[in-house]
Amino acid sequence: MKASIPILNVNTIEEQSESDAVIEDLERAIKAIREQFHIKAEGRGAIYGDIYLRDKKRGDEWNCSKLGRGGWSVPSTIEY
Repeated sequence: MKASIPILNVNTIEEQSESDAVIEDLERAIKAIREQFHIKAEGRGAIYGDIYLRDKKRGDEWNCSKLGRGGWSVPSTIEY
């Protein structure tokens, strides 16, 4: 996330870590989550290799060994 002031041509926020505390305060103040502001959190990592994942609720399965080095990561916005 990069935010700037166009008139001044200055970046006010360079990285997500600089805005996390403000977003968390906003979430608490108006009882909403960041996804409702259309702000997505950065991914924390990915898995790949000889591992299988299964979503019991939906019946989806992933063979992570076939995903390559890009792997699979939990999205920052989940529906349930």
